[in-house]
Amino acid sequence: MPFSSWVQWAQLPWITRGLVAIRSSVVRIVWPMLVTIATLLLAVAMPSLAATNRHKCRSQRPQAFLERPTYVRNGAIVGEAHAKSIRYRVANYGFINGMGQEGLNRISAESMATRTEFFGHAIRVNRRIVPALQCVEERIEHQCSKPRDAYYPKNIGGIRLSNTIRGGEISNHLFGIAIDIDPDRNPCCHCVGDWKKDPKCAKTVKSPFERAALTHCWVDAFDHFGFYWLGRDTLEDTMHFEFLGDPKRILR
Repeated sequence: MPFSSWVQWAQLPWITRGLVAIRSSVVRIVWPMLVTIATLLLAVAMPSLAATNRHKCRSQRPQAFLERPTYVRNGAIVGEAHAKSIRYRVANYGFINGMGQEGLNRISAESMATRTEFFGHAIRVNRRIVPALQCVEERIEHQCSKPRDAYYPKNIGGIRLSNTIRGGEISNHLFGIAIDIDPDRNPCCHCVGDWKKDPKCAKTVKSPFERAALTHCWVDAFDHFGFYWLGRDTLEDTMHFEFLGDPKRILR
């Protein structure tokens, strides 16, 4: 302490000097304790905050009347069942241009499309399913880290503006509620065109997982939030997931 400071200290009444000394001692002792307590409280709070973010979506199953086996049987469309599923999609996700559906919804599915990211890949999907897709990603990151469960997508597709299904069906890609993950690694063995020429489709298998690179853990994560995997369908479209849950019940 400089000499001038010592002089000032000495000139203070002894009671004042005592109080200053006590206050300095208290600060030196209490402040580190307060910092430690605050750090511990923050450490306890952070996991619960993360858990809240991870579990912001409801677990739900795909709605059965929207699943393809309900309206396509033995390769033929079941008229009213198919029409019911289309009416629901249009009402919730927008009309498809050129299909005369504007009476059910004045908003087009194309205008409902928005850009988002899924495992670092930019995709365009219907904005109503973005929270569900984010919850799928969070669940995969949390639960599919083991080597047997891990999968690293290279190519992901979302909304399309032209129908890719024949025979009168309307692809869920048109509504922006379907995504395809790595078609070159996850084949569609009963789709039209060259898709079924994939060498993996020539294998005799007991499960579609034997042809797909996607893991059970990934498929289970999609299932948990209302997505339907077409790998289980007669198409055996293992790249394809479509949201068939209730969009009003995605968030808690």
